[in-house]
Amino acid sequence: MNKLITTLFFICIALVFTNAQQNAHYSQFFSNKLIQNPGYAGSAEVLSLSGLHRQQWVGLKGAPSTQTISLHAPVFNKRVGLGLSILRDDITISENWDIITSYAYRIKTGEGTLSLGIQADLRFMKIKWNEVDALEINDDEIPALNSQRFKPDFAAGIYYYTDRMYLGLAVQNMITANKLKDLTDVLDYLPLDDKHVYVMAGYAWPISENVDFAPVALLKFVKNTPFDIDINASFIFYEKLWAGLSWRKDDSIDVIIQYQLNQQLRLGIAYDYTISELQRVNSGSYELFFQYDFRYDDSGFTNLRFF
Repeated sequence: MNKLITTLFFICIALVFTNAQQNAHYSQFFSNKLIQNPGYAGSAEVLSLSGLHRQQWVGLKGAPSTQTISLHAPVFNKRVGLGLSILRDDITISENWDIITSYAYRIKTGEGTLSLGIQADLRFMKIKWNEVDALEINDDEIPALNSQRFKPDFAAGIYYYTDRMYLGLAVQNMITANKLKDLTDVLDYLPLDDKHVYVMAGYAWPISENVDFAPVALLKFVKNTPFDIDINASFIFYEKLWAGLSWRKDDSIDVIIQYQLNQQLRLGIAYDYTISELQRVNSGSYELFFQYDFRYDDSGFTNLRFF
């Protein structure tokens, strides 16, 4: 196997995943919005820490595995929101690390807040050739050293929210990757990083004294690919228990449960049942989530944010 064929072979394996999923997606997307929209920074109104682990398509070798951790807070009399996120995304033999900083300028508008955000992202991309299952023992055509590269990127977003609703629009991957002519470096092709446009919305309707109904949606548009949509409908009981179902276009039906242990800590879990053709080769996906808000008063749940 010559070097050109080897390189093309692994490009094809990776693109099976990345053509459909260049950016990681999340079942609990409504609780992980700082990754998607920099305008979200500071919207918790306190210092907020969150983390998420997603294992996609359990049982399928090389399937995506994603971890994120985010910290954000309002500063300067809450006129500005600042955020920091770290993201790890592992797909087949490729591994990406992102360090993302977010800045949002916040404008009070009656009962809500309008936030204009920008984001800087430094991505470290790596191809782990040492994890390749070679077709021949001691195949010297497979690179001995891992391929790696840094790539800067930017994003911008607008986000409006009140105690019970939110609307957002964001553009990610504003610096697209160049497809160089030399095939010897797979990182010139993987990932392609086309621009992503996210549209998000949600509302919590009170339907009784202790029950709220909260539909949310996330739409994603990427050039030359069908648009993606996630729709979730949850019921919120006693402002503590979130329980609902999601539908992801052409991919899965998801069960999501979140519980607010106290005013500061929320935990969440999601299970995705695959409805695409991949159903035959995996046992679904799961996701674990936590959010800790650094609140220092004893006001109970009177100021609980639904989103």
